[in-house]
Amino acid sequence: MIPTSAKVSIRRNWPLIVGAVIVLFVAYLAVNGHCLAAQDPLQENFIVQNPTTGHFVKPPLPAFTIPDFPLGSDQYGRDILSQLLWAVRPTLTLVLLVAALRLVIGTTIGLASGWSEKTLGRVLDALISGALAAPVLFVALCLIAAVGIKWGVGAFIVGLVATGWAEVARLVREQTRGAKTQPYVEAARSLGASDGDIILRHILPQIMPLLWMLLAFEVSGTLLAAAGLGFLGYFSNAVWIPLGDFSGIRASGKPELGQMLATASQNAQSQPWGMLAAGTMIFIMVLGFNLLGEGLRRQLAPRRKRATLANQLMETVTGAIEDRWFDPLSPWRRNLTYGVALAALLIFIVGGGLTLWQTESAKLANTTITVPGGHLWASEMHDAQGTSWAEVTGPAIGVIAWTFSDPEGFSGGPVVAADGTVYVAGNGGQLHALAPDGSPRWQAELAAPPFGSPALAVDGDIVVLTQDGIVADFTPQGQPRWAIQPEQQGKPLTSPIIDENGTIYYATEFSLVAVSLDGEVKWKKPLPTYSYTSPIPRLSARGEYVFFEDTAVSAQTGGLVFEETKEPLDKYIVGTNGTTFLRQQTALSKVKETEQGEEISQFSKWDPRALGLGFRFPRDAGVTPDGRIWVLYASDFEFAKLVWLGQNGELLAPIDYPYRPSRLIGLDQNATAYVCGMRFESQSGGRRSAGAQCQAHRPGAGEPVWELNLEQGSPPNGGAIVPGRLYVTTTNGMLYAIGGGN
Repeated sequence: MIPTSAKVSIRRNWPLIVGAVIVLFVAYLAVNGHCLAAQDPLQENFIVQNPTTGHFVKPPLPAFTIPDFPLGSDQYGRDILSQLLWAVRPTLTLVLLVAALRLVIGTTIGLASGWSEKTLGRVLDALISGALAAPVLFVALCLIAAVGIKWGVGAFIVGLVATGWAEVARLVREQTRGAKTQPYVEAARSLGASDGDIILRHILPQIMPLLWMLLAFEVSGTLLAAAGLGFLGYFSNAVWIPLGDFSGIRASGKPELGQMLATASQNAQSQPWGMLAAGTMIFIMVLGFNLLGEGLRRQLAPRRKRATLANQLMETVTGAIEDRWFDPLSPWRRNLTYGVALAALLIFIVGGGLTLWQTESAKLANTTITVPGGHLWASEMHDAQGTSWAEVTGPAIGVIAWTFSDPEGFSGGPVVAADGTVYVAGNGGQLHALAPDGSPRWQAELAAPPFGSPALAVDGDIVVLTQDGIVADFTPQGQPRWAIQPEQQGKPLTSPIIDENGTIYYATEFSLVAVSLDGEVKWKKPLPTYSYTSPIPRLSARGEYVFFEDTAVSAQTGGLVFEETKEPLDKYIVGTNGTTFLRQQTALSKVKETEQGEEISQFSKWDPRALGLGFRFPRDAGVTPDGRIWVLYASDFEFAKLVWLGQNGELLAPIDYPYRPSRLIGLDQNATAYVCGMRFESQSGGRRSAGAQCQAHRPGAGEPVWELNLEQGSPPNGGAIVPGRLYVTTTNGMLYAIGGGN
């Protein structure tokens, strides 16, 4: 019972109340901020109309001048308020993870240092002193600058944790040294308790209240360190892309507070509102966690515990319950309580790490796209879905195993059957069949010069399209089966693809055509508009639709399924997991069929200006089994760039190629990209062609796995990836087999 005569002087713990409110507000923004954003944070606006005055204004837009941009915009017209709402989540996730790791490491080292009086204790004391002497920001800056391009966000975690645990370790060490001299510790030791039991049952419970206070202060300190790194140009979703010997650009994905601070600092004098907005948000977050930590410190003070009426009431009630029911179970209850607390902290660390690395993991899942007949490379882009993804490991070294030549040149790339036979069509009107060692097996004559690459059917038949619009079928032994030329065919635009039922699909100047494997035309559909950027038909994962550019038709009837989009460069693509996407200039969206038509939901969006893409346009794109996105940007005026992106649009790895023109042959199961093209070298007065070259490059690697000059090479026009080998054809009639193969 609480004495009725007791007069308790109670003061409200305002730091705890205000800090908790601010932290809850920040947590709400982290969870729902992207839903509250009125605009796309990466949407550029080159001119904006002021609804109040009716005048048109060019960015940057000052704060509080345009109703739709309450906090203004950056120099590209992107809404700063929307960027702030998007930026809280990645920043808070990073700092919470770093703070939790600091707490765990510091507590472990502090307990060991404070308890041990032997060599271990002295070594740990020296380690703590050394870590305290090294400035956290300086150490983090050095580590991130050294390995940031390779480790990505992991470099920030390592850099901020490397010495950040030292203050926690020092405080825990002092608390441990004070607690181990207490009588209850001596009593436990006299009863035979081991050091581990004493630490877990007596020391750790004494310092646990201190840890929650330290966690709040660690979050605050990590925020300040992350803000300092951002101001210096280092932020967690960015890397530096070299443009030359002495220049580079910074590329980023979704907004993050460090990135916003870094970007705004470049124009702080002329556009101060950007830095003020990012700095204010960081200030609010730091203030909230500092107040929360101070409030917890006051709440846990012994005098506060005794003076608070709520604490007295709680102690009375819990004491009565414990005396009656829980005393026999008190050891088990205590172990369970701290076990649950430690498990929750571990789950938070693991969960936070998975959240940050979910799009950077290199572990690949099994692809759902398969090639009917088990062929190694069945069409121009590996499969009828056009994924360019081969579930094999390509060549580990760049050496030429053998070559084959056709003086007339090749019309396209090779296809490779299940038994390793290589088929390639020559411009002189021959279809060549080669053994895996390069020896000729047979040669068949075509009625006219071929167009593009052949395609392989389930039973091994080879289908070739000619420049006159003739579709010809050959057996695996080289015998012609049939050849047809549909009426009003027009010149072909694309290489053929074949589904598992043997239906052949291709496009001409006028029509999208479907032909059965018996040589009968199933349907022809008037061709929709198309771009000049390598148009190609693709099948959906289950084969029910044929996609051509931004149009989808039924594979059975040719009837229109999805209308054309408004953007001329949009294309439907199929990921290796079977998901359909709409590839746009700067975004990738998931496509789902509904009763009302197609439902498009944004999957990933990236910032082309920050990527330094210039006038390049996306020639092709794909999605790997683990969800990473690759986009090949190229043009006739600029060199190629292969960009690897995460699901949230964050930049994982940019790869620049000195090729123009260039061609992505494909990717193997290790995400190694094989790109070939005409290489250019600088010389006085401009650049000169240095011949053809191929590179194998993994995302995140600083240097190519290998690169190989093709001595007699002209521009590559196709290729294929098989186990241990890369086949590349060139327009002057050279077929290169690269790698050891099997």
